Amino acid sequence: MKRLDRKVVLLVAVLAMIAVSGYWEWQKFHAHQTEATIGKTAAHATSDTVRFPVDAPQLAFLRIKPVDTFPEPLIEGLNARIAYNDNYTARVFSPVAGRVVKIAAEAGQQVKTGDPLLWIDS
Repeated sequence: MKRLDRKVVLLVAVLAMIAVSGYWEWQKFHAHQTEATIGKTAAHATSDTVRFPVDAPQLAFLRIKPVDTFPEPLIEGLNARIAYNDNYTARVFSPVAGRVVKIAAEAGQQVKTGDPLLWIDS
């Protein structure tokens, strides 16, 4: 093995040892921090109840107030546009102008040719 190759191998080994040592120290520090945090802010859950210590930071985000009743809207507002399909739409019109006196058919009702739709007073 050449002298330069030995130096490179030695340098890589030293760097690997430093990296492993640093990672191990980080793991120990992180485990210690987690244990300290768990002791102060851990929530204790029993069945369906969660309890926090009095000084837990999570309690700052809770707002407690009585329940209010209010009517629920029947229809939610939606942004939409109605477009009729011309392949299935029939244009219905009267050849004479006048006032509608009586409507015989409802929207969506099936009608046959010759059935009256409405009466016009012209």
